[in-house]
Amino acid sequence: MTLHVRAHPRLYGRLDLRYNHFRRYDREGLVRLVPAAGLQMLEPRSFGPLGVPGWWIKNRTGAPGLDERSLRVYEALLRLWRPMEERLRPPVGLSLVAQAAPRARSAG
Repeated sequence: MTLHVRAHPRLYGRLDLRYNHFRRYDREGLVRLVPAAGLQMLEPRSFGPLGVPGWWIKNRTGAPGLDERSLRVYEALLRLWRPMEERLRPPVGLSLVAQAAPRARSAG
């Protein structure tokens, strides 16, 4: 199963409320939470670092949401950035993505 959660609690703000995001996670919190749900986490990684500055700015300026122009700019930059992100695996991003699997049950 693939987990995709919003990252960096400090980024939480009006936009999160607008888009029904109820919380944001840091990597350590997610690593603790997944085993508590009976799953084994496989390789959590950050995803979407290009969106961090825009999300932070829009939250602090009181923007009511993401506008069409901002999304077009982001998507244009993303086409160029995506191959580099796959290779570099940056330590920060708007989201955390991880694979998780049921924990193997012990025999006996």
